[in-house]
Amino acid sequence: MQSNERAGDRRHGGSKLRLSSDRNNDHEETRGCCGGFSVPSWVRDADLSLLTEREREVLAALGACQPNTVIADRLCITERTVKKHVTSVFIKLEITSRTEAAVIAILRSAPHGAH
Repeated sequence: MQSNERAGDRRHGGSKLRLSSDRNNDHEETRGCCGGFSVPSWVRDADLSLLTEREREVLAALGACQPNTVIADRLCITERTVKKHVTSVFIKLEITSRTEAAVIAILRSAPHGAH
């Protein structure tokens, strides 16, 4: 197995996400915005309505790759509170990493509608 095959195979919510340069694959993904980029179903299916306004602000900050200290300063809250909001976002969106949160934040805020 090649290293990029290993890195590209991933289980998420029971569906397989393949990171590939092949734009013709449909591996349980949906063609979305971004000039033919495949938006994974777990991004499309993330229910942002479950998030509070503050959690949405934290999600947006995660999309901008901001560390907790910067998020805390920007939102005038403690770093501990930021950590609690991040944890809540992960639970509600059924994700496990800041990277997944960033992907959702970026693709779901796209003006041409990756929703």
